[in-house]
Amino acid sequence: MIRLSSIYAGLLGSIWGLAPLLFFANSSTHAQVILICLTSGMICSGAFVLATLPSAAISFTIPITLGFIIGVLQTGEPIYISVAILTIVYLVAIMRAVMTFSLLLVNRVLSQIASEKAAETDALTGLPNRKCFTGRLETVIEDLTVNGIGFCMLYLDFDDFKSINDRFGHAAGDDLLIEAAARMRACLRETDCISRLGGDEFAVIGTGIKEQREAGLLAERLLATFATPFQIAGESLNMHPSIGIAMAPLDGQDAQILLRKADAALYHSKRERRGIFHFFKEEFDSLSQDRKSIETDLREALRDKQFHLVYQPFLNLVTHEVTGYEALLRWDHPVRGSVPPSDFIPIAELSSLIDEIGDYVLREALQTAATWPSHLRLAVNLSIRQLRNMSVVDKIRAQLAECGVPAHRLELEITESKSMASTSQVVEILHKLREHGISIALDDFGTGYSSMTYLCHLPVDRIKIDRLFISGVESHLECASIVKASVHLAVDLGRKVIAEGVETPAQLAFLEKLNCHEAQGYLIARPMPADQIAGFRPQLKLKRHSAA
Repeated sequence: MIRLSSIYAGLLGSIWGLAPLLFFANSSTHAQVILICLTSGMICSGAFVLATLPSAAISFTIPITLGFIIGVLQTGEPIYISVAILTIVYLVAIMRAVMTFSLLLVNRVLSQIASEKAAETDALTGLPNRKCFTGRLETVIEDLTVNGIGFCMLYLDFDDFKSINDRFGHAAGDDLLIEAAARMRACLRETDCISRLGGDEFAVIGTGIKEQREAGLLAERLLATFATPFQIAGESLNMHPSIGIAMAPLDGQDAQILLRKADAALYHSKRERRGIFHFFKEEFDSLSQDRKSIETDLREALRDKQFHLVYQPFLNLVTHEVTGYEALLRWDHPVRGSVPPSDFIPIAELSSLIDEIGDYVLREALQTAATWPSHLRLAVNLSIRQLRNMSVVDKIRAQLAECGVPAHRLELEITESKSMASTSQVVEILHKLREHGISIALDDFGTGYSSMTYLCHLPVDRIKIDRLFISGVESHLECASIVKASVHLAVDLGRKVIAEGVETPAQLAFLEKLNCHEAQGYLIARPMPADQIAGFRPQLKLKRHSAA
């Protein structure tokens, strides 16, 4: 692309360079002045437009400059020698500006790439981490859906690893994990993906494996790599993993379901006899019965009005005033007690219940927001599953009209998902919502599939940096770097930034120093019932920390 751009730029520059070369010497003074202005303008505008491609900028401007200088010198007028020299100086200055801009752009892109790579790599073993593994899993699931390419998932951890840490220390345990990761990576195919999920837990995706026999051979290869003892502190130590296997599409085509089933098979392997592998069987999955039970309870919760909303404020980091509230769903089950959304929302998304729950949340939140001062906005989470039907636009508009809340006061938060960018209908729905004045926020930025692609192609007004990174800005340089890069990138692209999970004054001061727009977290306020909003005022003893 760069080569072709440079060639086309050179051809276009040569055509423009013919004008002064052919006509300058024989033109009137008035026409010569016009040619001088035109040439200068083309040199400047061409360099500006092509500044991100230095080779193309040079290919465009050099022929114009040469044609102009030759045409000027053909006149034989001494004054035009000065004009030619000034043109050369002008060109050098512009080329210097182009190279400086390109260098800054390259450095920023490299910094972004390094930040994204660090966010997807396990610092200890160098393997892809859970975030990267989740992205890879979504990719192979998409291949399965579109092309019918099956795969297997192996979930494994090491038996009695804690006792090794207790006996030899965590440093020795880390060395053991590093060598174990190297052994496993060496026995896999290039197309397979191995990730460290955390602690001594690893996961492998065997691409293109459709039969259990092939998946079993892969598991046997992994187990065989641990036949040779490890050397720790001068001692030979045997360490073996237990493995659970789930097959796609046999055991499902959803990432969370496959992970759950592989984990259930792993648990059975560890319970029966360690250092072996098992394929998933339905009788292993006691969680599947619990899921069905929760789905039934969700229907009853909607009928019996067991849900309620709480609201957590956003704090403007310049004025230190509350700018709005996020509506959060809570479920008080009569037997289970308080059920966290992370337990029931995924189950609701697998059924049609997510639409009913979403309608309830939006209606209740809008009725509450209608009583607030007009400058406060309302943020409501919208499941990506709700964006599969174009009717959601009309339903949201109808509820806004019914509750008397202007569209600009509503912000819909969507969680990163690969399907957002790959499904044109989702993108179209988001654009229609935004055309009606509703703002869009990208939630949990950095933990799913966020990149410059999302910010460029999705109609996003705000991004919410995930609490995972905010919690680490004081103690982990990597987290601080990722937060800095995210804020700067969003600001450069004209997006607002919200940092969620702010719990300490040092974190707040760090974000203020970065010129982050808003913050949300327990330091500011915990989620509160609607009747406490009217009297709420943030009570912060702000301290200026050099946390960066």
